[in-house]
Amino acid sequence: MSSQPTASGVLSSPEGRSTSITLLYTFLLGLFIFAATRHLTRRPSLASRLPGPCRTSWLFGNVREIRTNPAGTLYNRWIGEYGPVFRLPHIMGRNQVVVADPLAVGVIFKDIETWYRTSRFVRNLELVMGRNVASTNDVADHTRLRRTLNPAFSGGEIARHQPVLYDAADAAVEQMQAEVDANGGVDTVDVFRYASQAALDIIGRSMFNYDHLGDPANPLGTAIARMLDANINHTPLSMLQVLFPSLTVIPSEFTRTMAANRAIVVDICTQIVEDAKKTGARGEKDDGGGAKDMLSRLVRANTSPEISESQRFSDIEFRDHVSTLIVAGSETTSSTVAFALLRLAQNQAIQKRLRSEIAALPPHPSASSLNALPYLDAVANEALRLYPALPQQDRVAVANTTLPLSKPVHTVDGKVLTHLDIKKGTVVSIPLISINQSTAIWGPDALEFRPERHIPEFEQNTEFPVRLSNPPPYGNVMTFISGRKHCLGYRLAVAELKAVLFTLVRHFHFEEAPGVEIEGRIGFVVRPHVKGDASNVASLPLMVSPVA
Repeated sequence: MSSQPTASGVLSSPEGRSTSITLLYTFLLGLFIFAATRHLTRRPSLASRLPGPCRTSWLFGNVREIRTNPAGTLYNRWIGEYGPVFRLPHIMGRNQVVVADPLAVGVIFKDIETWYRTSRFVRNLELVMGRNVASTNDVADHTRLRRTLNPAFSGGEIARHQPVLYDAADAAVEQMQAEVDANGGVDTVDVFRYASQAALDIIGRSMFNYDHLGDPANPLGTAIARMLDANINHTPLSMLQVLFPSLTVIPSEFTRTMAANRAIVVDICTQIVEDAKKTGARGEKDDGGGAKDMLSRLVRANTSPEISESQRFSDIEFRDHVSTLIVAGSETTSSTVAFALLRLAQNQAIQKRLRSEIAALPPHPSASSLNALPYLDAVANEALRLYPALPQQDRVAVANTTLPLSKPVHTVDGKVLTHLDIKKGTVVSIPLISINQSTAIWGPDALEFRPERHIPEFEQNTEFPVRLSNPPPYGNVMTFISGRKHCLGYRLAVAELKAVLFTLVRHFHFEEAPGVEIEGRIGFVVRPHVKGDASNVASLPLMVSPVA
C-alpha cells in the first residue's frame, strides 16, 4: 500500500514525467502497430457484418460518446435504427457486438462457463473495490464465495435489520427538515446527498455495526465518493487508463485520486474486519439473539468446523468484500432513490397516490407490511427499471458457441441470421438500461415513468410487458442482471429503496427545481448530475417542503 504514494512521488518529478510521456508514446506506438497488423491479417468478424453507427474515433471508437451522453440515450437510438443486435465501433479500430435481444442475453448470463466478465471490467472493478465475488470468473471460486455470502442476504436476515433502515431514513428526514426550516419552510435541497448518507448509514450499521458511515466528515464515505466522481468527465489520458488499465502505472490526476482514496478504503475496511472478528469471537448478539451485524455473522460462520479450510475466506477477501458491499450496496439505493424522487416531482399525481398509500401505515412498519404496499412496490420497480446503477455489462466468449435470437437479424450483405455464431474471444456489450427501456418489451411508452405497468390488475395492455428469458431475480428488469451471477445484494437494495422512499415521501413534498435539468452520467455507475454543470460532483436538487 505504501508503494503507491512512493511511485507516484517519483513519477511526479520532472524525470518521472519525462519517463511517463515516453511510456505513453511507446504504448501508443505499440498499440498502433498491433492494431495495424491485426487489421491486415484478420478475417471478417461477426461484428463487421452487422449494421451500426459510423466510427467517430480510431482510438476510442464511439466509447467516449457513450460515456459523455446521458445514460442509455445512444444505445436506445442505435437499437431503434439498427435493431437489438448491431456493430459498435470500439477502441483501436475494432468493432464490438452489441446484444440487446432478450433471448440471447438470457443465455449469456446463464452460461457462466462460456461467458466471462472481460479482463478490462475486472481490473477496473478491482481498482475501486478489490477482488470480490463480482470480479471472479472461476466458476468454482464464484460458487465458494456465493455460498459463504448468501446467508447474509437472505430475506429473513434483511428483515431483521429493518429498524436500521428506518433509523437511517429518519436521520435524513431530520437533516432535511433542518435545512428546509432554515430557509423559511421550502428550499432547494440536494436529495442525492441525503439519499447517499442514508444508504451509507444503512450499509454501515446493518452489515458491519459501523456508525455514521454516511456522515460527510467520515473519511471512508468521502473516499468512495471521490473515486466515483473521478470516473466522470475523463481526460483523454484517464479514458485510456480506463480502457487499458495497465496504463494506470502512468501518473495522472485520475490515478492519484484513485490510489490515495483506495488506500483510505483499504485501511478502514481492514479495521472493520478486525472489529468483526473480535465481535464474532465474543459471540455478541443483538436483542433478537442474532449477531449484531451481517459481517460478524459471516466471520463466525467462516470459522465453523463444518467449513473446510479451502472454503474459508481470507482476511483480504473479507476486506475487499466489505468495500464492495459499501460501494455496490449504497450506490444502487442512493441513485435510484434520487431518480425516483425526481420522477415523483415531475408527476404530482403519482406522488400524491403514493403518499396516500403510505399514510395508511405507521411510521415504521414491518418488512412484510412494507412489502405488501402495491403502489410503493410498483414505484420502486419502475425506478429500478429506468435507472439501473450499471447501464451495461460486457462479456467475452471463452469458447466457440451459438446464441439464439428472438427475432432474425439482417446483415449488411443482405443475409438473415436466426442465431449468432460466436467465435472464442468475441466480446459483446449488453446494454442493460436499453433492455429495461425497450419498447419491444415494455410497449411504446417504455421511457415514461408509469408504475401501474407493474400492477397486473391495473394494467389493461395484455401485449406488454414481454417476459424476459432466464428471469431476473427481481421483477422483469435487468438491473440486477440474471443467472447465477445476479446481484447478491438485490434484496437489501430493494429493502433500502422502499424504506427510504416510504419515509421521505411520508414527510416531504417534492417539486422540480426551476431551471434545473437532471441527467444520468456514466462513470463507474450511473449517478445524477445537473445538466451543464462542469463539476464532477453528483447532485439532484429538488424543491422540498414539509407535508402539511
